[in-house]
Amino acid sequence: CVSCHKSENKNMMPEFYMDSPSLANVGGRLNKKWMAQWIANPKKLNQHSHMPTLVNKKDAQHIAEFLSAKVDKDLIASVNGDSKRGSQLFYDLGCISCHTRPEENNTKGERLLLSNLNNKFKAQALKEFLLSPEKLYKWTKMPNFNLSDQEASDLTSFLLERAKAPKIAGFKADAKVGHKLFT
Repeated sequence: CVSCHKSENKNMMPEFYMDSPSLANVGGRLNKKWMAQWIANPKKLNQHSHMPTLVNKKDAQHIAEFLSAKVDKDLIASVNGDSKRGSQLFYDLGCISCHTRPEENNTKGERLLLSNLNNKFKAQALKEFLLSPEKLYKWTKMPNFNLSDQEASDLTSFLLERAKAPKIAGFKADAKVGHKLFT
């Protein structure tokens, strides 16, 4: 009832008030091949995902093709950071409490894998996420560490340098079909 009949008591069932991650500039932030894998099977990439599997692999590719065309600003440019300082920051901030090391591919346990970051994020997009994790997803569990621009660059360089997931294969898809499926 609460999902339609809003209550002032948000502690009643806060899940009903969860937002979903924003798709603003999604094509400028995320890599198309990763989006296709995510859409086809979110739980495979993040066992804690709330997103259900809704379409098959081919339909997911069409949707990813459509979403990847939504680019206001391409955030692909490389980030010049000090990976060694980024490594120290990773441990000093306690990132390991919630995440695996970026070179690990082990999906057992509760920690979130970081090995796929190089497939998911464009470099500048990861840096922007680290600077303000809540900007595009208010319900993220990722805290805002109030990093400086240099710290975010260092951490981004460390994470992307160490992420060791295999590259995702390319595909051919139709953005028009993806738009119909998306809507």
